Amino acid sequence: MNERTLTPGVPERHGEHRRLWPGGDQILLRGLVPLGVLISMVAAIAAGGRPAQWVQLVVVALSLVATLRPDSSVATGALLGSAYVWTTAPQTLTPLLLVGAAGMLLTHVAALLAAQGPALVALDPAQARRWTGRAGLLLLAAATVWGLARLFDGQGGGRLVYAAGLIVLSAISGLMTWLLTRRTGERALSTSRGPA
Repeated sequence: MNERTLTPGVPERHGEHRRLWPGGDQILLRGLVPLGVLISMVAAIAAGGRPAQWVQLVVVALSLVATLRPDSSVATGALLGSAYVWTTAPQTLTPLLLVGAAGMLLTHVAALLAAQGPALVALDPAQARRWTGRAGLLLLAAATVWGLARLFDGQGGGRLVYAAGLIVLSAISGLMTWLLTRRTGERALSTSRGPA
């Protein structure tokens, strides 16, 4: 037997040498993690935020590490860091706030989808559609609350805006619960009937 044989009794020419790389979907998802953080930070700086440069570097570094390990708490640290950058912005009701929220949602959903399996696992399109839809609804809720805050700004009612926001979020939560319950019930009914 040849010393270079990979398996006893099997010639070397039958041994398979290959490299495994993540697919394009995983590369895209992992690239969106730092992009979302950068979008949020640039929007905060455009709104007048002036965080220390070392804070910006730490947040970007955290987002880059989260690209490699989206399942770790480093992604949460990157999101908290970009939220901190927003606390340095003096303009609280600027439309850039929605851009920052969209960037943070992008980071969250991209990290969540990338963390659903090893980097070599292909992304499930149904999961991507589901989480993209949820993020869109959340961004719609944020835009609604932001619009209400702009509408009632200067009305002397910080509590009014807070209450209106809670009502909107409760209504959206109730609607989504009803839709999901209805959908699950229809699915259970269709499986109990069996194939047509």
